[in-house]
Amino acid sequence: MPVVKIAFLDVGQGDTTVISCPETQEAIVVDCVDSSSVLDYLEKEHIKQLRGVIITHLHADHYGDVADLLNNCADMVGIQGCEVLATTEDVVNPHDLHDSRKKSVSKKYPPDGDGHSYVYEQPQVGTRLSPSSALAKLYLWCKQNERKCEPLKATPHAKLPMEGTLVQSLKLLHPPHVDYQKLRMQGLNNISVVLRVTGNGSSALLTGDLEPYGWQQLKAKSSNLASDILKFPHHGGAWNEAQADDLLSAIQPSIAVIAVGSNNTYDHPKADAFNSLRKRTDIHLLCTQATDQCQSIVHNERSAVVSKFKMQSEKNSAFFIRPGQKQCPCAGTIIIELDDKPRILQPIPSFHEDIIQVHFREHKCYRANLSALSLV
Repeated sequence: MPVVKIAFLDVGQGDTTVISCPETQEAIVVDCVDSSSVLDYLEKEHIKQLRGVIITHLHADHYGDVADLLNNCADMVGIQGCEVLATTEDVVNPHDLHDSRKKSVSKKYPPDGDGHSYVYEQPQVGTRLSPSSALAKLYLWCKQNERKCEPLKATPHAKLPMEGTLVQSLKLLHPPHVDYQKLRMQGLNNISVVLRVTGNGSSALLTGDLEPYGWQQLKAKSSNLASDILKFPHHGGAWNEAQADDLLSAIQPSIAVIAVGSNNTYDHPKADAFNSLRKRTDIHLLCTQATDQCQSIVHNERSAVVSKFKMQSEKNSAFFIRPGQKQCPCAGTIIIELDDKPRILQPIPSFHEDIIQVHFREHKCYRANLSALSLV
């Protein structure tokens, strides 16, 4: 198999992941809240074919900029438009956006248990969907491109509805078709798409916003979930320490990635997640951004940290996304190559070590020195 790369883009409090194969110039995007950064990354990687976009679940901190990505990638020189949009929910035949008698969007797509998805939603709780909202634009694209829209529900022999070489490295594990409605009743996070990505000897588990209830269903139906890389679910929230222990024991990762925003008001990542990870010194922990759990007022370090990231990107051609005014990168965009061992291409270990040691006195990230991990 050709080499597979996974990039966890530093987009703040949300998920945007790009799986790519440089040799075949293919990519698959999992969730998107920053289409410009995705397009910049695809251009940097010389991607010619966007095989698909997968939405793990319909909370806007995962799909918020998907419609713009779908519309804009078709206009990029040198890259074909997205071939397939795949998600668990039906966005092809939505309710009338202008009919106030219909159920509100907040009822159709209920928020996270901590209310965290509301911050990114248009409209506000209990109101009708605005035609200019991210969800309305997604509906419109699906209506105009119905043949490109595919459902995602796992069956014993389910395959992702995409073409090309790269898709052979992906396996859909969750949500199960038979238990879909039962899981959905427990919240949209529990029907988050879970993917395993396999390279030449190493693997990654992408978990969306999966919560413990959905995790138990996944674990019961999967004989082996061990993976070298874990994208920790739900930005490090929603899991208590015992539940996180169970997750890490089953997956046994050597790298854990937390996609999180400095300015979130949900205490993500939770202390429980950090406590569980701290017990396992064989796990290399990387967070895209720092929070006040790493420094009492992380914003005070922002200017100096951003300056270092700018210099690093100019010096080593590292992929850098300019953070928002209330955001401070830690690992920043994380890029890992799935070789015989997982190979961290970005951040460079010495650079990240400088960031956390100098700027974040109570940092939770750490760099493990492992034979199971290839550090460059």
